[in-house]
Amino acid sequence: MSLRPYRQVLALPGVASLLLLGVFARIPLTAVSVGVTLHVVGALDRGYAAAGLVGTVTTVGLAVDEAEIGEQWRAGTALLEVCGPRIPCATFAAHMAEQHWVKRFSARERVGAYLGVVEAGIIEPGDPIEVVLRPGHGLTVPMYFRACMGDRDLAARFLESGLLPAAEHDWLAARA
Repeated sequence: MSLRPYRQVLALPGVASLLLLGVFARIPLTAVSVGVTLHVVGALDRGYAAAGLVGTVTTVGLAVDEAEIGEQWRAGTALLEVCGPRIPCATFAAHMAEQHWVKRFSARERVGAYLGVVEAGIIEPGDPIEVVLRPGHGLTVPMYFRACMGDRDLAARFLESGLLPAAEHDWLAARA
């Protein structure tokens, strides 16, 4: 896979600083797999610049959508924890002028993960991301996404797991 299109987008005035600002200003951080980028470029027929807007941190070689809730990643000197799925929103769909954004991303279940900051640190371009803790319970980001979207069996598993903060537990319990 050629990195040339990414380099071209990063060379555009303001893009690199905008992405860097996004990394530090958005807590929890958003991690979006390369699959989402390729979906925006390929299936939605958008450019890499549009794909770059999808998230602030793009991972290569890390299966974001297979991450377990509670999994911890070391990125640069920061320690991050997988909190849950990014749920596609209508606000971003409107910005992208994509009428079926939420429906298309929901169908693919490649939504990426929200990451909470366990230990603050510095993340720089090119820093490796290493999984340092995998809980082993098997409850993944896409499973939590399906629970949030109405899968009652998965919702019950998450509600019983003790993994969710009180507010998320109560929200999911009200929907199940």
